Amino acid sequence: MLWVVYRSSDTHVTRLENHSLTQQAIVPLTGPIIQIVGLSSADGSPDTGSLKAFKVLPGQGICMRVGCWHATRVEQDPVTCAMLSRRSTTLDLAEHLNKGTDLSESAYHSVSLLLT
Repeated sequence: MLWVVYRSSDTHVTRLENHSLTQQAIVPLTGPIIQIVGLSSADGSPDTGSLKAFKVLPGQGICMRVGCWHATRVEQDPVTCAMLSRRSTTLDLAEHLNKGTDLSESAYHSVSLLLT
């Protein structure tokens, strides 16, 4: 379990991520989040036609299955969330962000989506 602070209120989504070994659960604590989720295409890339966005209020939660493409946005102020994730996935992401190592349990994919 970890605390995550989401800050991006950008309505233009340019990147989705997924995790190949873990489900992730997110519970917003200090404000609502907008969670964008979608399926994979046959080639493993995001199926942009399947993407949906959900407003998740404080105290509610969402659990994303293994391989779910996703992104998170906030409406205005930073929002602190509780997240449940696999330890190795968290370490994989931290190593990538802090040291530039290759991802082994996660993937990013560039997209151009506009939240309306």
